[in-house]
Amino acid sequence: MPSLLEKEIEKEIDKKRFPFIAVRSSATAEDLAGASFAGQFESYLNIPRARLFDYIKTCWASLYEERVLPYTLYHKVPMHRIKMAVLVQEMIKAEKGGVIFTKDVLRDNERVMVIEAVNGLGEKVVSGTSEPDRYLVEKQDLKTIGQKLKGKKAVLSQEEIFSLTSLGLLVENYYHSFQDIEWVIKNGKVFLLQARPITT
Repeated sequence: MPSLLEKEIEKEIDKKRFPFIAVRSSATAEDLAGASFAGQFESYLNIPRARLFDYIKTCWASLYEERVLPYTLYHKVPMHRIKMAVLVQEMIKAEKGGVIFTKDVLRDNERVMVIEAVNGLGEKVVSGTSEPDRYLVEKQDLKTIGQKLKGKKAVLSQEEIFSLTSLGLLVENYYHSFQDIEWVIKNGKVFLLQARPITT
């Protein structure tokens, strides 16, 4: 780690006083038209300040993980063209989290948005370690037309579904493409963590 870069990062982290930190990978080849490297590179949550630089280095090194190299060869992506950025963010203690797909991929329906939600961190949805609630919402009138709940009580209220659908439409319109969006809710406020094109 270059000492000047380390000092700059330390200065910013100390200024913002993040109690816990998220260290997230973002590679230039992650969302190509014909290949998605989503989930191939490492990201780390709830990192204490004292371990920050260890995890930044590990994030950089995940560009050369054993699972990544065969994927790059299969999709004919030259390794020298892939660059790895590391995002250092405040770790939000989420009450609810999940993903938004601004197109119903399973039914190939562009008029319907799919929201998946769990209590706590949305990472459980992304990693597949927890079965989420699933909500189908029409884009035109923001009406919920279907839902599959994991438990007896829905994770999301109708107001939260409306807010998430509105967010999904904003992101989709901004990028002019269907989006896969990660989000969390804390104290009633929606935070957008990441957006990428749907590649399937």
